[in-house]
Amino acid sequence: MTDHEVDPLPCPRHVGYAILSGAVGSTAGEGCNDNYAGGCVPDTGYDVDCVDVSGSDLDVVGTDVDGLDRDGDGIACEG
Repeated sequence: MTDHEVDPLPCPRHVGYAILSGAVGSTAGEGCNDNYAGGCVPDTGYDVDCVDVSGSDLDVVGTDVDGLDRDGDGIACEG
């Protein structure tokens, strides 16, 4: 690489979600969806599944925009 070339930024889908999560068990941090608490549900432009989430048994504190609370009890990604 020359002095004028720049490394491309990683696609957000490939960024490690643990990096985005901040402290697990806290409220949503930077890059996390504010509709969930207790871990980090990445705030993305695409559908997120529980395998993409940092933490389990997350509280749904807003709208379950990603459909992570299958049984509607207010707890997402029950493990």
